[in-house]
Formats: sequence, structure tokens, C-alpha cells
Amino acid sequence: MRSAEREKLSKKVKNTSLLFAILASVGFLIIGIQLFSGKAGFDFFENISYSISKLFASDTNEKTKKTKKESSNEVVNFETKKTENTETLEQSRKKAEELLKNQILLSPILPETQADELKKNNKIKPNKFSQININPLLKIIFDETNTTPVYLPKNIKIGLLPEIKTTKRSKIALGLSLTTGLSDCRINYKINKKKSEYGYYQTEKSRNANNNVLLKYSFGLDLFYRINKNINLNTGLYYTNTGESVLLKEPDENTLCKNYNKANDEFFKGYPDFETPDLNAEYSNLRFNNNISYFELPLIFDIKINNINELTDIELQSGISYGRLYFANTVVYNFGNNAFYTIAGQSPDIYRKNSLNAILGLVYNKYITTNIQLFANPQFKIGITNTFSDKYEVKQRNYTNSLRLGMKINL
Repeated sequence: MRSAEREKLSKKVKNTSLLFAILASVGFLIIGIQLFSGKAGFDFFENISYSISKLFASDTNEKTKKTKKESSNEVVNFETKKTENTETLEQSRKKAEELLKNQILLSPILPETQADELKKNNKIKPNKFSQININPLLKIIFDETNTTPVYLPKNIKIGLLPEIKTTKRSKIALGLSLTTGLSDCRINYKINKKKSEYGYYQTEKSRNANNNVLLKYSFGLDLFYRINKNINLNTGLYYTNTGESVLLKEPDENTLCKNYNKANDEFFKGYPDFETPDLNAEYSNLRFNNNISYFELPLIFDIKINNINELTDIELQSGISYGRLYFANTVVYNFGNNAFYTIAGQSPDIYRKNSLNAILGLVYNKYITTNIQLFANPQFKIGITNTFSDKYEVKQRNYTNSLRLGMKINL
């Protein structure tokens, strides 16, 4: 398979996996809300016939609904208050009369035969219309004794979410979250830059300048433990995809054997897949999106710094995460022949199997039911350990600026 075809396949796999991750996480969030909304004292989907939460309704929930149905029969009588200011009422009548006196108000038109008969007997001058006396109408409109009671159900709902009177803050909470953000890296060479045998390789400065950020993602399950009213411990299990965009050049197969020697060392074998980019002929360059996947186990402390109200608070987040390498589809630079090789597969030897990252962020929490919270978490993560194996000549640290969205359910 040619390198260009591998690149196209890599992009398709990345885009498909990103779309699947986003759709799956949104689906998990919706299912989670459906399953637990009935237990929280209300149901988002109670008016929808396909609500999943109704399939899992408990006896207690049925009793609650029965009680709600009975209470809906109760009504509250709101009576219109009588107007005590008679002067204001009289002024309103006069204003209405003044407004209407010049208006032509039509009564039913007399039949032609009846009008001729009245004209012959000189009893009435027939008109096509006659004015209507508005005084009786004004009396009806402004009669202060004419009050009509208004009846409203006692349990009427206004808005999407019900009013939350109490919140549940349990010791343990479970959650789901999806994180999307921009991933990049910083590389440093470990070799002696003054050695002549490395005088022709691509410099670390140019590589850092040519690398671009990529949109990456992470999703998984969260576990929260409340240490006290101000401090929470957050852990869980995430699937994380990270990487960067690398600038390359497609090799010329006709001159490949002449310009490059076969590599035969611990990490690279055979002829290269890509050349270093030609900055003087940018039309010949292309980009390859590196993808590295990990399973992560975070250990994060959330410290409350602002309590906006009973339902909303802001927390400062700080912690670390342990990552276990799962899969890589990347291109890696070989100092031996100044070219790039494709590295793909599960846990390739050139990458470190275990990694550590530092995490810093803010968390905005909002109760939407008695025991369900939504949160938004701007987050910065940087690698503590080297991405590559210690035997490779490059030290690389990945970092990500991201936004984590999710929900947690207090048990």
C-alpha cells in the first residue's frame, strides 16, 4: 500500500472514530437522563410515548404519579379584585364613550319592503344604518361587580424543568463525559547537535514550527467521591485520542533507492515512506495526522471556589492521569537517513507504554433535578513523561486545550 493511500485511510479512520465517539457519548447522556429522570422526581420525556424511563418505573414512582394525578384535580380559585377607586372607573367610562361616540356602529339593515312601508306612513326616516346606544355596553364592560373566577391547576408546570426545592449531595456520584479539544506537541532532540553525522537532519526548530494542532477527543465514565462539602475526588476510565499534524513530502519512487539507504535498526526497517518537507517547493508537501490512543485513569481533586446559589457552583480542578498506550498510527522521523517511517499497530516499541499527564481546569456545575447535575469543564492537560521510548533520540510531550461536558448522578 502506497503512503498516500495509507494517509487517506488514516484520515477516514480518524474522522469515523471521532464521529462515532461524539454520537455515542451524546446517546449515553440522553439514555442516562431518561433512566434516572423518573427517580429524580420528574421525567424529561413523560409526554413522549417512547420514553425509556417508563419501562423502568418503580412502584414508588407509580404511587408518586398517582398522587400527582389526584392533586391535579385540586383547584385554586383566584378571584378578580374589585376596583375600589370609583373615580378611576368613571374616568375610564368617559374615555371609552368619547372614543366610541364618533364611530359608526351598524345594526342589521331593514328589509326593503319594511323600509318602504315605514316611509309611506312617515313613521321613520329609513336609514341604511342606525346608531347603537353604547351605554349598556359600557355598563357591561366596566361593571365592577362583574367578576369571573379563574381556576388553575395546583400542580401546573411552567417551563422545561421543574422547580427544584431541594438538592441531593451524596458521597458517591456516577457520570458520563465527552471531551473535545486541540492537541499539539513539543519536541526536543536528545542527540548531540554538534556531531557531524547528524549535520543534515531536520532541525527541531523547523519541526516544531511545521507541526500543527489537531482536533482530538476523549470520552468515558466518571466516578465522584465527596470528601467534604468543598472537596471532591474525581476518577474514572476514559478512551483518549491525541496526536499532531506533521508536514511531509511524498517520496519519488524512481530516485528512492538512490537517495536513501535501507534502515535496519530497532525501530525502522527498509526504505522510508516519506521524505522531509521541501520548504522551497511547498506544492510537493503534504500533511499526515498522527493518531495515538490511550486508556486513561485520572485522579483529580475538585475544590469549590464559588457557590453561586444552591443549584450552581464553580470548582478549581487539579490532578494527574495515568495512560496506557493502546494503538498508534503515526509517522516518525529517522535520524539515520533523514526521512519518515510509518508506525502503526498496537503498542509499538518506539512509544512509551505507560504515561503520566498533569491536568488543570475549572468546573461549572448546575443541578437540573434533585440529584442530576450537568457540568462544563475547560481543561488544560500536558504530558509529564516522554511520549517516545527512552531509546529513541527525541523527547516529545503532548498537550491539549479542551472542553469537557458531562453529567453526574448523585446516588
